[in-house]
Amino acid sequence: MIGTKQIVCLAWAVNSLIATSVFAEESDLPIEGYTKEKYKACVSCHQSDPVKEVFLTEHADASNPDTPAAKEQCEACHGPSAAHANFPLQVKNFRFGGNSPNNRIEQNDVCLNCHGGEQSGAWHGGMHDKGELSCADCHTIHEHHDPLLDQTKTAAVCISCHKEKKSAQHIKGMHIIESGKTSCTDCHNPHASLDAKLCVSCHEQDEATIAKQSEKAQEFHATVIEEDLSCLECHRGVAHGVPSWVEDIRKQQNE
Repeated sequence: MIGTKQIVCLAWAVNSLIATSVFAEESDLPIEGYTKEKYKACVSCHQSDPVKEVFLTEHADASNPDTPAAKEQCEACHGPSAAHANFPLQVKNFRFGGNSPNNRIEQNDVCLNCHGGEQSGAWHGGMHDKGELSCADCHTIHEHHDPLLDQTKTAAVCISCHKEKKSAQHIKGMHIIESGKTSCTDCHNPHASLDAKLCVSCHEQDEATIAKQSEKAQEFHATVIEEDLSCLECHRGVAHGVPSWVEDIRKQQNE
């Protein structure tokens, strides 16, 4: 049976532990650096599903030397966290998302440190960079399957911001994305500025194709190619719905 003396000693020990770890003075903090235990130090506290799922993603593939798992693991993105591991309530490590004390430029720089190649190299000055978004506003890094990379779910992520496009996404004859056969990113490069040249990845404009078009269409398309113009010079508004002028033509044809 535990006596009063033992209880007092236990209480003193607990209070001493709290005082020397969680609520330590700033002068008592260790020199900033990486943890020795790496991911094991993190999951000893962070045990929720969103955290654990990261070990099912490509970021956890240690066989790839370019991944966080092959480097400093969690700390490759969240920064040196030895101080945070020892004083979790007093020292915060690098965080992502809207509630992070780290601004979007700092957050994006961490991502672009690895993802700065062909796909994301044009990020700076692109439409979403100008829109002051962070990578974490669209990408869900800790999920096994990032919804943004699933063609059947991409539109739901995009429409959460681009609400004006929702009503026109399923119009017959247009770019039907609700079926999952067409994705927003088939036409839009979210990591760069709007580039209508992506249109020709589906709508071929080689000589054989142009030869089948009307004389007026051939004339227009020849000018577009010669002067390196955008498809949207003429076709603006057709991607997310039926422009009024198309409806007018349809009515005339049905009269």
